[in-house]
Amino acid sequence: QIYGDGCQQRAFTWIGDVIPQITEAGWRPEVANQVFNVGAEVPNSIIVLAIAIAEAMGLAAERLSVEKGWEFIPPRLCEVHQAYCDNSKWWRVTGDTPLAAMPLESGIRAVVEWMKELGAQEPPLMEMEIPSDKVPEPWRK
Repeated sequence: QIYGDGCQQRAFTWIGDVIPQITEAGWRPEVANQVFNVGAEVPNSIIVLAIAIAEAMGLAAERLSVEKGWEFIPPRLCEVHQAYCDNSKWWRVTGDTPLAAMPLESGIRAVVEWMKELGAQEPPLMEMEIPSDKVPEPWRK
């Protein structure tokens, strides 16, 4: 299932791309007491994400269509259409040079390979969500 039309965009961050900024932030006086965005700056649509996951899992591209199984459901309440980071303040304040980010498809393939190596696992917790009447109805399971 895909919420909305699948065209909403998110910038998915590979943790290795932001570890330097996160770990160095506590030791660099020039960044003390400031707020920074660190993360992926290039957004991808949810449809592109779904295709990348399916392809990394070995599903044929021709199977990826509305006719062959995608179900679009109403968008979530207050859905943000586009979300990505702007790291320019970090680069400006620190003088660091931006590094190349992990491409979405490469990151998805790496996660799928890791999951295959790990194998099936028993989840440590059965329920991760905390029930609340304040959660919008479309977000509830």
